[in-house]
Amino acid sequence: MNTTAVVDVTARKPSIWSTGLAMFAMFFGAGNIVFPIALGQYTQDKNLYGMLGMVITAVLVPLMGLLAMMLYEGNYNAFFRRIGKLPGFTVVLLILGLIGPFAGIPRCITISYSTLTAFGLEGLSWMNLGSFSVISCVVIFLFAYRPNKILTLLGLVLTPILLLSLAVIVIKGALTMPAAMSSLNTRWETFSYGLLGGYNTMDLLAAFLDPDSGRFWMAAPRSPGPLLSTLALYPARPTSRRFHQYAL
Repeated sequence: MNTTAVVDVTARKPSIWSTGLAMFAMFFGAGNIVFPIALGQYTQDKNLYGMLGMVITAVLVPLMGLLAMMLYEGNYNAFFRRIGKLPGFTVVLLILGLIGPFAGIPRCITISYSTLTAFGLEGLSWMNLGSFSVISCVVIFLFAYRPNKILTLLGLVLTPILLLSLAVIVIKGALTMPAAMSSLNTRWETFSYGLLGGYNTMDLLAAFLDPDSGRFWMAAPRSPGPLLSTLALYPARPTSRRFHQYAL
């Protein structure tokens, strides 16, 4: 029995709490704020059906992607290489572009800027979208400059701020929202709208390429459970080879 592997896993840092909170912060982006609000406006009193559809594609499907990356130890190159070296490289390049400079980053910065303008940011003559974008990118770079500190910063610093902000938004919305209007859409239409809208969050793409997305299970708690201890007893590469052999 390889007891060294168990010791190594239990000694890993950051903790399971900071890792879990960091994973939440990584997946919760601008799309997770914008599209649920748009879903509520569309579905009105049939919002439960729309929420069900969005949960499938914005929560369950990304979770399946995260589990798939665990089988490949977070190596997205090995994961996508199964469709061929060149096609796999092309898919990775497209995903990086979508969650990075062509969609994800501009959307996050634009939503942040438009939100802060409601609190008087536009009153600053020198603060426009361009200058705000530069400042945002510099702050992001400072947080991501040391890769070994990303999980700790996200989990223990940024995520509590995010959760507090969300709590304020939810409480204020619950106290001031008007009664939902009757929707003219059918239940299937609202479900389909939520199902398709969940893909717009791009959380599935984030599950493939977010930092250490396939290695979250390695950030073990101080007292590992039976599943974590069992995983630690098996070398990662033979497990991956067995999966590659029997996967379709």
